[in-house]
Amino acid sequence: MAAGLEPPEAARGEGERSAKSSGPRNVYVRELDVADAEAIAALEASYAPPALLVGLEYVRQSLDDAINLGANMSFGVFDGEELVGYMLAFGLKPSIFSRLWPREAIYVEDLMIQEGHRRWFLALLGKLTYEARVLYPGKPIEANSLATLLAIWKRYQDEMRRFGFSMRRYAPTGEVIDGVDRYGVQWSYTGKLAINAKTVHVFPTHLYKQNYRWPGGHVTVDVVRTEEEWAALEPVWDELLLRTPGHTVFQTYDYLRLWWRHVRTEQELYIITFCVNGRVVGIAPLEIHHTRQFRQRLRELHFIGGRNEIDRPVFFFPEEPVLCMDLLGRFLKARHFEWDTMQFFEQPDRELIDILYRHIKPFVWRARVFDDNVSTTLDLTGGWDNYLAGKSKKFRSNLKASRRKLEAEGKLAYRCYRGDPSGVTRLDDHLAVERKSWKKGRPIGMGRTPVHERFYREVAALFDRKLQFVLHVLYLDGQPIASTWGIAYDGVYYALYIAHDAAFHRFSPGTYLESLELESSFRQGWHTYDSLGGFNRNKFRWSDDRAQTWHMVAYFGRISLIAVYLIRFVLRPIAKTWIRRFGPTVLEWQARGWIPEWMTRRLAKKLAESSVAIARNRGRSRSPGYARSAPRPGSRRRRGSRGHGSRG
Repeated sequence: MAAGLEPPEAARGEGERSAKSSGPRNVYVRELDVADAEAIAALEASYAPPALLVGLEYVRQSLDDAINLGANMSFGVFDGEELVGYMLAFGLKPSIFSRLWPREAIYVEDLMIQEGHRRWFLALLGKLTYEARVLYPGKPIEANSLATLLAIWKRYQDEMRRFGFSMRRYAPTGEVIDGVDRYGVQWSYTGKLAINAKTVHVFPTHLYKQNYRWPGGHVTVDVVRTEEEWAALEPVWDELLLRTPGHTVFQTYDYLRLWWRHVRTEQELYIITFCVNGRVVGIAPLEIHHTRQFRQRLRELHFIGGRNEIDRPVFFFPEEPVLCMDLLGRFLKARHFEWDTMQFFEQPDRELIDILYRHIKPFVWRARVFDDNVSTTLDLTGGWDNYLAGKSKKFRSNLKASRRKLEAEGKLAYRCYRGDPSGVTRLDDHLAVERKSWKKGRPIGMGRTPVHERFYREVAALFDRKLQFVLHVLYLDGQPIASTWGIAYDGVYYALYIAHDAAFHRFSPGTYLESLELESSFRQGWHTYDSLGGFNRNKFRWSDDRAQTWHMVAYFGRISLIAVYLIRFVLRPIAKTWIRRFGPTVLEWQARGWIPEWMTRRLAKKLAESSVAIARNRGRSRSPGYARSAPRPGSRRRRGSRGHGSRG
């Protein structure tokens, strides 16, 4: 350890007076990275004895290795852009006292603080001990120290005790540097934290925050945990979202607050913010969902909002997206004790999600990125007539035939509600159609639960006030037989839900209503029609503009999590395949009386669920963890979908 510390009396006297006399400064603590190696080596060379110099290459390599392993616990004190102090510390190296237990410890490699900034020494100690408590609970902290510095460490024993560590042992190593004995020192974890109003002033920065390098300065990464803190982000939330490529309406502030109020169950906020000089430059809108899967409790980190209500979520990184994703990966590794698994679904940018994947993969038991839904959109800049003329003659003939058949059944009427005072109340017609469709009794659609019905009614009312809610209904003799509705945002129309009366299925009322919806959309001034993810085959007939999305998952290596991963991504897909392949045969045997009915009761339920899963996964590429997307030869699949994409 470099001999860069003066006795506490000088540090708290002359150092503080020097700091105060220089006036207000932009002094802060942030995590050190490889780019800081030259500044560290220069500061070390100006203060440390030659025999204690570790050198530039050693510092650079040590930081690089520690960052890649998620074991970097090194922090620097900066006055503006100038490094004025640092502590190099790395997680779990062989103990200096190797013959004693424990065999591994957090090792403080080097410590140096310039005169005039000595009061920040306690801030470095606070950062180190905090990281030690949360990343490696119970592990000791160790350092090599000259005899002159050992006296200083002894004088700081009270401060270390307040941080939960006590000097347990020290012993000479047998080395003599410049005539001074070198000692090994160990602090053990006491489990008694005594930070109070008397000692809290020694923390110039919030311990939970992390500071990283940013072009032209530094960025502070922090976590928002309360709804009050979330509300404070409202002025910048939608502004950052709109500047982020691939944004959708489902991550707007108003939409997510409605979802949080109505639908969330056991989630807690985990919104990660990126701030530069007090300005929010990025947001990762995440939550931690406390759930139970296969009788195992999990803390799952994912985007705010359920997969059935949110499509293609993005990280709000309009500035320096690659750097922000890199810092997000480092931050999540440092806070790995707060989550068990993570899932980021329908990611539109493979390059960005791969950055996070490369950070997390070496740190967890299993991480993977695989194909997710294929989304379809339609360009509305041309006219409806030109668009329809570009479709095949057979396609146009089928639309006309559908209309003739429906008109033959009774009086056919079409209504489009936009800016209509009765539009939101007419959602009752949509729900009536859903209850007569194939979706009845299944976890799909606007009315799948009373909670979802209330949520979507409020969503419709919210966007109706902005004249961005549209409902299309097809009536036959005054009774609704098909309905679809959606919302618009930033020039894009999102088609949320569609349903049709199963009694009129042979007349294709849903397809005909979709054509009327598209014709209306061309006249509204929007530039894009988004049919959303999920079941895509019926959407591909309207547009060839398709975009692949990706899904990332990560699991830690605890036995319970390994079991959950194997069941969810290995055994369950195999079981679903066997149920779909042999289930109908087994049910036929039961119908003939060859198998007791009680033995096939659960199989019939699983077979019905499997048909819904097929509908949800149609349009996905075949990938680990999902059902086979391509149908078997000669098989027929029922149309349907999950969430917003339930169009058909």
